[in-house]
Amino acid sequence: MGMARNGNTAGKDRITFLGVQRKWAALALQMFAQLVFIYGIFVTYDHVKGGWQGLQTIKAIVGDIAPFMAAAAFIPVLIFAEVEIIMILYNIVKEQIAARQKKRIERARTEGRSEGLAEGFQEANTEWIEWFKRKDAAEAAGEPFNEPSPAEKSQKENRS
Repeated sequence: MGMARNGNTAGKDRITFLGVQRKWAALALQMFAQLVFIYGIFVTYDHVKGGWQGLQTIKAIVGDIAPFMAAAAFIPVLIFAEVEIIMILYNIVKEQIAARQKKRIERARTEGRSEGLAEGFQEANTEWIEWFKRKDAAEAAGEPFNEPSPAEKSQKENRS
């Protein structure tokens, strides 16, 4: 009857006759009926205002409404096609934004780790250099040097 489903799996939710998604079919048919009804009211008024002439008036009304029905059927299809295009574009843009955001997060994590490692190495080097300076100064002065090295301090802290 023209309202059968398409054979492919990608379009199985489409109504062949209307070309719209099945979930929008009722709305499309409602829009079609409202357009025809409103146009029918104007056409009827236009033909009746000159006087009722029975069958000739009915033929004139139906003759004017029939060609309009093709346009009235096309209008919901056109509207829903535009909505679908907008939805498709929205999903594409949304996916691109999510991909960019994911790349930014990964880059921030990588850079953050690199900066953190560089700062950690700098702190460790500074601690060792200062420890060696104190050790060398104590040895030059002939004093005993019993301060634990930075590695020994780190081990004690990790045990605690």
